[in-house]
Amino acid sequence: MYIPRHAGWTLKDFLGSDCAILPTIFTCPLQAGSGPKDILMSGPERLRSLFMSDFHLGSHHCKGERLYQFLCTVEADTIYLIGDIIEMNVLTKWPPYHSECISELIRKALAGTRIVYIPGNHDAIFLSHTGDYGRLLIETFAVHNSVNKKLLLVIHGDIIDRFKSQWLLNTLTWMERIGQINLWEIMRSYLGYFIRHHSDAFQGNMISFARHRGYTGIVCGHVHAPKISDVGGFIYLNCGDWTQHCTAISENRLGQFQMLNG
Repeated sequence: MYIPRHAGWTLKDFLGSDCAILPTIFTCPLQAGSGPKDILMSGPERLRSLFMSDFHLGSHHCKGERLYQFLCTVEADTIYLIGDIIEMNVLTKWPPYHSECISELIRKALAGTRIVYIPGNHDAIFLSHTGDYGRLLIETFAVHNSVNKKLLLVIHGDIIDRFKSQWLLNTLTWMERIGQINLWEIMRSYLGYFIRHHSDAFQGNMISFARHRGYTGIVCGHVHAPKISDVGGFIYLNCGDWTQHCTAISENRLGQFQMLNG
């Protein structure tokens, strides 16, 4: 991928036989009256931007109820969904609250929120449908201009992850699909040192990748390691995940970034 300088349901039941229907649901009227009741807080502060990643909707590892409750309590001009939103590798049944999460995103889009969806390695099938669908923009990456003039590259991070090039990644993905288990979550639970080392290396690689291309910050996900850090004036933002940490990153009207917990 070229990045310029400065530049019970099954998922099939929910989306239809052609995954291209995903953009369509953001341009169709929302059907009300099903699922949990809205739990919107009264008068939530409207954020300038909200960055989220790694929902893994469709996997039992996704904390769908917490995600739904969080989505109901935040409002933003733009919501960036930065990869691995839908779990395509180990999808079996569509768990409770997962469809409500998508419905809440649709409600926000219908109310005027701009949704930018950047697929990752677990939902890469949607890269076949990049384009502008009005309320939904599907892209391989995005560029975000912050209030304080930072130029941020927004990207899932899998294409930069050196681990992706190793045979183990393809083997684990194949085993997940055959065994219908999430081996990555098992590894994160029992191989803490390896995961921390990998996350540190990932951060360094991401910063070098974006800085070399003229960006002054990067927003990503992928490694399930939420973090906000300033490295020599370069902003590194990792949204975390909704399988373990349940985090997102907000940007307010003053350009301040904050880690939010769901």
